[in-house]
Amino acid sequence: MSHLKERKEKNCLNCNAQVHGRFCSVCGQENVVPQESAWHLVTHFFNDITHFDGKFFISLKYILFKPGFLSSEYVAGRRQSYLNPIRLYVFTSFLFFLILYTFIIPTFEIKNNNKVPPQQQQIIDSIQKENNDVEWINFYGKKKYKNLAEFDSLNALGKVDDGLIDKFITRRQLQLDEKYKNVEGGYSEKLSDNFIHSLPQLFIFTLPFLALFLKLIYWRNKQWYYVAHAIFAVHLYVFAYIIFLVIMLISKVEGYNYLHWLHYIKIAATFWIFYYTYKAVRNFYGQSRFKTIIKIILVVFYLMIILTLMMIVFGAISYLKL
Repeated sequence: MSHLKERKEKNCLNCNAQVHGRFCSVCGQENVVPQESAWHLVTHFFNDITHFDGKFFISLKYILFKPGFLSSEYVAGRRQSYLNPIRLYVFTSFLFFLILYTFIIPTFEIKNNNKVPPQQQQIIDSIQKENNDVEWINFYGKKKYKNLAEFDSLNALGKVDDGLIDKFITRRQLQLDEKYKNVEGGYSEKLSDNFIHSLPQLFIFTLPFLALFLKLIYWRNKQWYYVAHAIFAVHLYVFAYIIFLVIMLISKVEGYNYLHWLHYIKIAATFWIFYYTYKAVRNFYGQSRFKTIIKIILVVFYLMIILTLMMIVFGAISYLKL
């Protein structure tokens, strides 16, 4: 609640409904004078941040150390004390991918680039230069066309006997070869970059599929509606983001002097992922140990299939964006 003076008028400025008390019963807006001081704006901002932080750290504690608890609280309707699951997911995924793209991937690329000695790189560059003068080889290893112009000319004359899909792939690769012929690494690096930056969307798209599968394998229990499974999946993803972030950061610094002991924390965090998943599923769904383990195995295989399909789809989208 703000500290602004309450309006004498009893009509809501937002929806024009009659207001009984300080808040509108229709839209929830506070019936206060609209003129705000700069100080009020600043204090309101910090109050919101503090409120968010308080709920975030409370939720984080339960996410890490009480598997399945937050999901059970949400389903039971006890939600005010915790951060909304969607906001929690958005914040943790943003933090995870921000650190991944800012610190982890650039370091990995630098290490990989430094693996090739300068003399060997010169040889590789010279071979690539010579290959630019050789006829283009298509995906299937057949000797085909020197450039896009030749392919278009032959195709217009009806002398390209490939199928529609083969024609599309051939033409697309010839286009990319010409577009990126002066770019170091060709289009493969750009393709990899496009795919890596599509990972946040990829994981978001797997969430509803995971919730659907949970709904199917727990179909006998009518109390678990689809959204309940979705909330459980969101909390699992939040936990995974946090733990994988810890593992990646440890991997980045464990090589420094006096920090080798962090390797054991990384191993413990890896095992904690498996134990946590088991405890979360068992605590939330309340089934026996045997049924819980069997269903976790089914979920893991299902996720592997979904992730593979999603990677193919997003890889194709990344390819078309080149």
